[in-house]
Amino acid sequence: MYHFRDMAAPAAGERSVDPETPVFNAEEALVLQLAAHETVSSVRAPGRFARLIAWAFAVRPVAPLANARLEALRRAAILARVEGMIPAPERETLIGHGFSPAQVALIG
Repeated sequence: MYHFRDMAAPAAGERSVDPETPVFNAEEALVLQLAAHETVSSVRAPGRFARLIAWAFAVRPVAPLANARLEALRRAAILARVEGMIPAPERETLIGHGFSPAQVALIG
């Protein structure tokens, strides 16, 4: 298994091993690392039972990221990890937010 930190852009002064390899900036790589530890329940809307349990035990749901581009990346990374692929609507959202098809393929 690969680590998303390995896909971050090289620091200033460092050279990339392969110029054709798609990379993520440091902020995007951090979002990918954080998404590696989140459950799919942070992506999907909770059902009645989950809302009842959350209310009874004062559990706060995971809040989406304030940046829509990074939130789309987080959602896609979680779905790719759990389901094994990125659903088509999420894939289109990523491309709409400016991610290249190579970056999308690298995630899922």
